[in-house]
Amino acid sequence: MNMKKIGVAILLVAMILVLGSSKAYAVGSNKQVKQTDLSKFKVSGVTPKYYTGKNITINLSVTDANNKKLVKDTDYTVTYANNKNEGIATATIKGKGNYKGTITKKFRIIQNANIDTKKEYYITSQLINGRAIDCGKDNGANIVTSTLNCFDPQKFKFIKNSDGTYYIQNPKTKDYIEVAGGKTGTAQIGLHLSSKQNSYAQKFFIGKNSNGTITFYTNNGLAFEMSSEKNNMSLWINNANSKDTQQFKLRKTDDYMAVNFDTSFDICVVLQNNQKKALDVYGGKTANGTNVDLYDLNKSDAQIFRFTRNSDGTFTIINKKSKKALDVYGNNTNNGANVDIYTSNKSTAQKWYIIRNKDYSLTFLGAESGRVLDAKGGSTKNLTNIQLWNWNGRDSQKWNFVVLGLDK
Repeated sequence: MNMKKIGVAILLVAMILVLGSSKAYAVGSNKQVKQTDLSKFKVSGVTPKYYTGKNITINLSVTDANNKKLVKDTDYTVTYANNKNEGIATATIKGKGNYKGTITKKFRIIQNANIDTKKEYYITSQLINGRAIDCGKDNGANIVTSTLNCFDPQKFKFIKNSDGTYYIQNPKTKDYIEVAGGKTGTAQIGLHLSSKQNSYAQKFFIGKNSNGTITFYTNNGLAFEMSSEKNNMSLWINNANSKDTQQFKLRKTDDYMAVNFDTSFDICVVLQNNQKKALDVYGGKTANGTNVDLYDLNKSDAQIFRFTRNSDGTFTIINKKSKKALDVYGNNTNNGANVDIYTSNKSTAQKWYIIRNKDYSLTFLGAESGRVLDAKGGSTKNLTNIQLWNWNGRDSQKWNFVVLGLDK
């Protein structure tokens, strides 16, 4: 075999070895091209998505440490799992060509709440239905959850964006709920009120849950959460879960309003659906801790109360006979907390917000607890105990006034 043929044969063998190898070489060069591991690269665009009945994909972006954007299907591929129904879907990013390694990202598929943007709402907690999102009065104010009072800082409207997110605006201040510092992916970061910035720190996905509540999500999939059951505690974002601390209800402001009435009259408080049954101080006694129950309306001094409006919008309710205040025993804030009378001391255990419902009934909310005045077990029998309970809108929590002396 001549030297020319031997050279061709050697070249062919070299090419076969190269093509059969897992190593990559640049064209026209014997230099090896090393594959770069993308598993630590930054991935953006992984946001919650609304359920459509079809397989959901996301418009994600992958960038390296030098902020170079990789090209889909050239530098990486994306495959999905569980990406049709509501729940947690998975996107798997796998390196290709000059890249190796894998990145797994999860995103949430939610049912679109489709909020009516023409209405204004109070946003109340599923955990304590009498606790509402409250934005304070000024730009920069922290967002908290406080007992529903139907004042302007608890009113919100929703502005829908083309990407399906919503701005949440306070109609009075014209400012917006915003994640502090723009840290929409950091757990336990608070929210505050701010002027419009047109950023994801102010844009939220809103999902409807199977129980009729809604959940607010950031673009990073974290959810609004009550940081504590206590009153006037921060609303923050946290890792999403199915707990009722992250579930809320929308109540139209047209359906609920703070009452305004003449407090110079003596008043008996009766059940809305049975106005022959009234709040009554047991046995007409006057000692601290005397129980409050339900009894046949007789307009005795044990059933007559005088209301005083406080500077914070609450009411103190004084019994005529004892001159003592309607009081939550021990300032207990739990379901089943007992209601009694006690010497007036201006504590939150003796302060009540009174809300007029759309059926004109009244709801009494304990200022500290966010729970409401309730006839135990829904009973209308004499001596039925009066307690605090989570607001459920049942007849046992709906009251009305019998105003005395109007005929004089």
